[in-house]
Amino acid sequence: GILAASVWFIWKQVSAGYAAVALADLRLEPTRLIISWFCTTAATALGAWAWVLLVRALGGQLDLTQGMSIHLTSNLVKYVPGFIWAYAGKGYLAVRRGVPASIATLSIAAEFAIVYICGVVLVLLALPFSDIITLSVGSRTALQVIGIGAAGLLIIGIPPLAQRLAFRSKVARGLFEPLLSATWSRIAFVMIVVLVTWCLLALGFSVLYRQSSNDGWNHLLKHSVTLVGALLLGQLAFFAPTGVGVREAVLVAMLATDSNAANVLILAVVFRMEMILGEVVCAIVALAAVRIQRARKTRSGMHNTNG
Repeated sequence: GILAASVWFIWKQVSAGYAAVALADLRLEPTRLIISWFCTTAATALGAWAWVLLVRALGGQLDLTQGMSIHLTSNLVKYVPGFIWAYAGKGYLAVRRGVPASIATLSIAAEFAIVYICGVVLVLLALPFSDIITLSVGSRTALQVIGIGAAGLLIIGIPPLAQRLAFRSKVARGLFEPLLSATWSRIAFVMIVVLVTWCLLALGFSVLYRQSSNDGWNHLLKHSVTLVGALLLGQLAFFAPTGVGVREAVLVAMLATDSNAANVLILAVVFRMEMILGEVVCAIVALAAVRIQRARKTRSGMHNTNG
């Protein structure tokens, strides 16, 4: 029933977005659309892989195909009004697959934190030369070095720090117990994967918004900062499914100075449609992979029994 409701809400967003794009006098190059969609779809799949790696790093046993299917199918429920549905569905399905409830809950909370931390890291790396702030070249270079250092410290230092805090905490034997035996080097690797996921999203977003081939790297860096701000602020607006309205408002506020506000808004709708389509395609592929895996195991079991 929840999946059916998700399909209905997804269809409402896609149909409304298509109507808005159809009414706009804006021509989009097919090549840009395809590259942008592939980037967002790859980021979606990479995010699912990162969550499975996180569950394993915390001590859970989860098959890669089944884990990605859990992440991608539960992710579709986020389009139903309410902030908690996707996380609750992910935890429920993970427990059904044999993951301890404490690890499933902690993996969801840790994933949420890692997504925000890596988003901040990308902002630190992209902000100095994004043309959002006005500084001299020397000041920008110094800020860039500080950003790189801060990014390295966050990725390397946060996992062992969290482990130490869990060890000292009075509730370490409860919810945070998996952190005591977690493999912090794997968690650091998960953070790198999530950072790459952010970079892919930013690349897809920048390709969609590119106005000319002479914009250079500043174009990509500015769009990276803008996208991170829009997505994270939209996610904090739990009263709006997937931050509808909030995300678009941030994009218009940040990008309307360089181009027409109407075009910015329409491209924001197009990017949202790309993300929805990528999430649906990834979920369908993951479900098909699980069915194929089950069929192969069934055939293998039959052959063993016959033997």
